[in-house]
Amino acid sequence: MKIAPSLARFILLCFSLGACAYVSSDLRPDGIVVERNKQSRPAWADAPTERLLTSGSEYRFHYALLKSRDLPIAVKQSQTRAIEQSYELWKPQFDQEVGTFSQLKKLQASARTSKELQAVTDRIARRLHSEVAQIEDIYFERIRIDSQKNPTDLEGVSEYFDVHTLVQFLPFDQEKLQKDLSAALLASSVGELKKVGRDLSTTPKRKKK
Repeated sequence: MKIAPSLARFILLCFSLGACAYVSSDLRPDGIVVERNKQSRPAWADAPTERLLTSGSEYRFHYALLKSRDLPIAVKQSQTRAIEQSYELWKPQFDQEVGTFSQLKKLQASARTSKELQAVTDRIARRLHSEVAQIEDIYFERIRIDSQKNPTDLEGVSEYFDVHTLVQFLPFDQEKLQKDLSAALLASSVGELKKVGRDLSTTPKRKKK
């Protein structure tokens, strides 16, 4: 998981100096927002959390960790879980990119080689995801519970934090993907995969998107 240096410094400043905190009076179903780290709630914090957010060729993922008692712990957990959960939504995009390599079609069509190929591409996907998935932004709110409203599931707690994390995915580098596929297939013990690996290594490299 990667965090942009500027964002990392921002988070450290917020926690160590108590900076970046804005007073608020926004209402929530069970209370009122009394503090947040931005002047206004970003639009992405209200975006769905169960699918990728697309804008042209860009992909993002919004993860929300709600009703947490400890802000620093919640921020760390939110970042980790956002990256983890984003993989399952990003993986189909990776599979689609892999599917554009015509050399792999025969391997995918054969029951004997498709399973081994899937294992190879899954390993590449995990490694690539750790490189391209980055924390782009973090937003949190401190919410004070109104005891007169519907009771919260945090018994005995007067306030809690909602933490939202936005993950962005760097564009696919097709040249690197081709190189990684070739190297992984050449390392396979299956002859058919090795042959395709050699073919990929001698095929002109694709340009980056």
